[in-house]
Amino acid sequence: MFKHILAATDLVGVKDPVVTGAAAIAETHQAKLNILHVAESSHENNRHLVKDFKTGEEINFSSAYQEIVQKELFDFYKPILPVGIDFDVQVVCGFPWEEIVRQSRHLNAGMIVLGPHSERAAQRGTVRMAGKIG
Repeated sequence: MFKHILAATDLVGVKDPVVTGAAAIAETHQAKLNILHVAESSHENNRHLVKDFKTGEEINFSSAYQEIVQKELFDFYKPILPVGIDFDVQVVCGFPWEEIVRQSRHLNAGMIVLGPHSERAAQRGTVRMAGKIG
């Protein structure tokens, strides 16, 4: 049914239900799982200025940083995804909404799986916190 499933995550080093859910769907349909992480630029004029996922400081996105994040994500998910699943990790810099669409078109993805932006979801009330339920 699906040949490519794109899972967009903004989390590095933390298990994202978006990725594990997409992996379950990919396994069921024998599809390739494509994990996409967009290093989001907070500046409209300089899209290559991003926050380092470990330190939080603003840095220039480079091919070296891209490789570090890509390896971190691959090594993190390899042992927790279903055994034998065909997956890869892509790390790009830019605005998530643009890069998700661009990557989806490039892959001809049959499905895109995504969740709320992890940093801003709680600030905007998009995600309920356990203390607020009820």
